[in-house]
Amino acid sequence: MRPKSICIIYNTMWAVKNFRLNLIRHLICKGYSVFAIAPYDSAETALQENGVKTLNIRMKGNSKNPVSDLILFVMLFIKLKHLHPGCVLNYTIKPNIYASIACSLLRIPYINNITGLGAVFQGNNLLTHAVSLLYRIALKRSLTVFFQNNDDLAQLLSKRIVCKQISLRLPGSGVNLDQFSPSLPIKNEHFTFLLFTRILWEKGIREYHEAAKKVYSRFPNTRFLLVGSIDPLNPSCVPRDTIQQWSESGIITYLGPTDSIREYIRKSDCIVLPSYYREGVPRSLLESAAMAKPIITTDWPGCRDAVDDNVTGFLCRIRDPQDLSEKMLKMISMPAKERETMGMAGRNKMEREFDEKIVINAYSDVIQSVFKHKQGGQ
Repeated sequence: MRPKSICIIYNTMWAVKNFRLNLIRHLICKGYSVFAIAPYDSAETALQENGVKTLNIRMKGNSKNPVSDLILFVMLFIKLKHLHPGCVLNYTIKPNIYASIACSLLRIPYINNITGLGAVFQGNNLLTHAVSLLYRIALKRSLTVFFQNNDDLAQLLSKRIVCKQISLRLPGSGVNLDQFSPSLPIKNEHFTFLLFTRILWEKGIREYHEAAKKVYSRFPNTRFLLVGSIDPLNPSCVPRDTIQQWSESGIITYLGPTDSIREYIRKSDCIVLPSYYREGVPRSLLESAAMAKPIITTDWPGCRDAVDDNVTGFLCRIRDPQDLSEKMLKMISMPAKERETMGMAGRNKMEREFDEKIVINAYSDVIQSVFKHKQGGQ
């Protein structure tokens, strides 16, 4: 066993860097060695520069092939047996299942984070029952199962997939309130909406486009920005040709992916996320609210956790472009001062409920108890 070593397992290195870097920095400052296991991507270099030892693994996040999942389990088992870290932190569905089972067999303490239940729990079919069974096996020996919203927690408790004693609700992934902070109010010549997310149908991309057409017919000078990456390997991805057609129509402006989202948020009047994907709590909403921007999002698990309806923004019905357009028109019609008040209420909510330090401290407490127990048992 490697003393004071922690292994983080995720479905992308990008997610490790973007969602867990400050937790990693905190752990390294506390004297822990940190490993990350995930498929290779361009974020790996930044993690290594921050002192993380990275290990690559092939993981097809959207694959339902049991053979590829069995291979994934075996590879995770081999890597964890070799590393034998003091504690493992698992995120996203496949690591939460297969890495947890491997840890259980190897008697390595592990912590789980349910970052959203995904599309599989929106149905009631054989796959749903199979994943439920795997989750029940995987989470049985978890030290703590962190949930990012109350809906996911309630659903897994009701299905007896996880027990209440080890379950704890966290404020999503939290948000860095220093990095995402309010700036001076902007005065755009044209009212600007921004949707930034992965370009997947379930994120409400079609609804955003349909609602934008309705708003554009009333206010043709309004801008509708779309920022995010297109992953053609994801079966839920909106085709690039479709996005290009929408852009050519002159209503949606697609700006591609970015590593500098703060500047886009700063220059926007309102942030929109019409998602019906089973989110944890969307980081995009937390970052936007932290920068005191009013939000329009869906009355849906995870999304509604980030917004107080009619106080920090508006909630709309899922898959309903008409309702979304009405909320967008309502936002445009509000006096600028009222939007500023709404945005600052969002900032205050982030400070009270979603500070990233809450998440870091929760992990630190559980990890500290793991290593104290190990020292006591020596």
